[in-house]
Amino acid sequence: MRLSFLATVAMLLALATSPVSAQECTGDCLMTGGKAGDYFKYYGPPAQAALAKAWADVPIATSAGTPANMDYVLAHPGSFMLAQGNVYGMLTGEEKYKDKFQILRAEGIGNEFIFVVVTQAVYDRVRGTWGGVLNNAEHAKFVNASRASGPGRTFEQLQKIEPRLAAAKNVNYLTSADSMDAALQMLVDQQAQVVLMVQAANPENDRFKFIKTNGLRIIPVRTPAMLNVQIPGVGPAFVPCGNQNVGEKELLSGACTPILLVASASNTNTQLAKIKSYPASDFVPPEGSFARYWKQAMVWKGTLADTLATWTKDM
Repeated sequence: MRLSFLATVAMLLALATSPVSAQECTGDCLMTGGKAGDYFKYYGPPAQAALAKAWADVPIATSAGTPANMDYVLAHPGSFMLAQGNVYGMLTGEEKYKDKFQILRAEGIGNEFIFVVVTQAVYDRVRGTWGGVLNNAEHAKFVNASRASGPGRTFEQLQKIEPRLAAAKNVNYLTSADSMDAALQMLVDQQAQVVLMVQAANPENDRFKFIKTNGLRIIPVRTPAMLNVQIPGVGPAFVPCGNQNVGEKELLSGACTPILLVASASNTNTQLAKIKSYPASDFVPPEGSFARYWKQAMVWKGTLADTLATWTKDM
């Protein structure tokens, strides 16, 4: 069937601007995260618009997470990615990724909350504290999203800086594409006791609704050793954060990791340097209610001394 010239142009424009999956994206894209995740739904559109202002027009693509994004940009130097700060910082120390990327923006895009989800019985047993989890890590049953995911890599990183977590004997990583959701289901099915999550607090997100509906509990992950972890060339990989709205006006404080906008080190588009100076308003997520939670969660009024005192008390 022959298409008219106008129909052909319309079709090409649609393909260029509509979201695509990682499998469909064989060229240059903005790599985000899972289709149901916040990177793809909320953080991707503002980042895509910022890139377009810098003469980098790319479609938004879903992916398996930060490690997969880094591999994709390595293979497609004209692509870009949103990256979980602490995981990006950890992986760039590996020879495979060393000096292969440039950070276009390291602040103002968003922060992701670090926390574990537990059953009510475990919550009561550890008194609702991360220190309680660590003190019983040797006996607890941990189930994580895949090793290739941001939460999976974060768990490995936390084990390296916290000896009590390193002593955990029952740690499993799932391998399915929906490994995060599968891990949460295992809590409900009494097949797991502790699941680590790294996600922006959003009570309207399906995962947070699942947690509340099924009577699961959230415990912020926060230990003083986290404040020493660095993202090379950026700063702390974990920062104190408050006002994390996890549902029913439940506001928690703990540790967050920044979301980064990253390009290949070999990308020579000089306009990209301007993205660091774009106003913060350019990165406000487009959806109304999430934008409110985003603004609320981006504010931290505590001091480092207060943070250390609180986190140490939990230990």
